[in-house]
Amino acid sequence: MDDFVFVPNGWDMAVESGIRCDPATDREALAELADAMLGDLDGPELDRLAAEATSRIWSTELEEMIREALGKLAEQGDWRQPVTDALAALDRDPQAAEVTREIVCHLAMQLGQADFPHMFFCLHCLDLDVAAAPARERRRVALQAAILCAREIDPTFERRAHARERLARIGGYGRDSMPALARELCAVGEEPVPAIPEEDEVWQAVRAGLLALAAPDN
Repeated sequence: MDDFVFVPNGWDMAVESGIRCDPATDREALAELADAMLGDLDGPELDRLAAEATSRIWSTELEEMIREALGKLAEQGDWRQPVTDALAALDRDPQAAEVTREIVCHLAMQLGQADFPHMFFCLHCLDLDVAAAPARERRRVALQAAILCAREIDPTFERRAHARERLARIGGYGRDSMPALARELCAVGEEPVPAIPEEDEVWQAVRAGLLALAAPDN
């Protein structure tokens, strides 16, 4: 371990950049990538989603923010050469640069985490709970993830349908990283949306979660 030399990569630069997501303005551009990040997706599929999200969110302002952040990081000795290389890549093709991809992925991760009901909420922990639950209880446990849709869900058919689509999407992207939870969420997405809100388990799960969060002990 004494021989370890820290060499910052694009993700390190993204984390240290200080560039923050604004859910009010960035959600539409980053929504699908955010769900992929929640599911710990990796590989070519994530690359494709990141490229698509970059094209949607890219602006002169974002490029300037990236360059400013890199300029500050370059002032740290260990960061100077990696940042110089990142800036050169940014000069060649700003949207295709590794640092751009990682910053966009980091913004998407922030967006996904903004929907967490509290700091201790963890999809991977929920996956373990689903896997350990008796078969008849797994759906009920998995539906705790519906709280992620609390921002947008209400009794309208369209909103409730969108919530199910999102849960299924998170499940699809998390099929390798959280398989037990993913199976249940994908199954929810394949079901028809109940016509009556009171019969919609997803909507009821969101309401139950919100009520629990509002309880005095919380």
